[in-house]
Amino acid sequence: MAGNRATIRIEVDPSDKTALGDVCERRGTTQIVLISRLVAWLSRQDETTQIQVLTSATDGSHPQLVKRLLRQLQSRRV
Repeated sequence: MAGNRATIRIEVDPSDKTALGDVCERRGTTQIVLISRLVAWLSRQDETTQIQVLTSATDGSHPQLVKRLLRQLQSRRV
């Protein structure tokens, strides 16, 4: 651990690592920065959003998840 930072390891399938690398290349960022931001974002969400994201990640219901999250984000702006 360096300063106020901690290092964790993750394990992903080779195809997911390739896809992550592609996203990072298109966005001009590193895998560490991208994963760090995702972890920070998820940890700041309410319990309902966390459950929806984590459940949808395993059950393949991505289109429904996107719609729910967009509705939630729009309702928070009001």
